[in-house]
Amino acid sequence: MIAFLTFIFYFFLGLMILGFISRLLLRFWLRRVFKRMNEGASNNYQEKNYSNAPQSKKKIIDSREGDYVDFEEVK
Repeated sequence: MIAFLTFIFYFFLGLMILGFISRLLLRFWLRRVFKRMNEGASNNYQEKNYSNAPQSKKKIIDSREGDYVDFEEVK
């Protein structure tokens, strides 16, 4: 009976240690992933804002085009 209780004790102790270590590794991995995502987003933001391509400020519409009508579908 004592051997069984000793096994149960060490089994649950091992599960607790494994859970603690896995929580630490998951936290480390998530921080690393979020850091990479934020770096990628900031790089994309900087590339869009500082591009050398001229940006057109006036909308060019062909004279043969008709009027644009925005409508909503009513159910």
